[in-house]
Amino acid sequence: MLKDVKAYWNEPREGDYVSYKEYASYVVGFSGGMCAGNVLNYFTFSAGCLLVGAIYGISFRDIYVHGLIGMPLGLILVQCSKIAYR
Repeated sequence: MLKDVKAYWNEPREGDYVSYKEYASYVVGFSGGMCAGNVLNYFTFSAGCLLVGAIYGISFRDIYVHGLIGMPLGLILVQCSKIAYR
């Protein structure tokens, strides 16, 4: 396997379209993007976050209503973005 990777690092083998170098860069790039997205999710504080709600004095009922309004709107916006990017 290691010999195979060394032999086809810069040029793809016959019948393949992507070299191991390109494949590795795609994997590293995708992993970095996913990692950055997950880190940002950990630090996202909004009105829906119970901790921030408690700090600003937002009641649990208001946060619940916020979620009830946001869920259908999010589903609608996802469908609209699918239509826009066809």
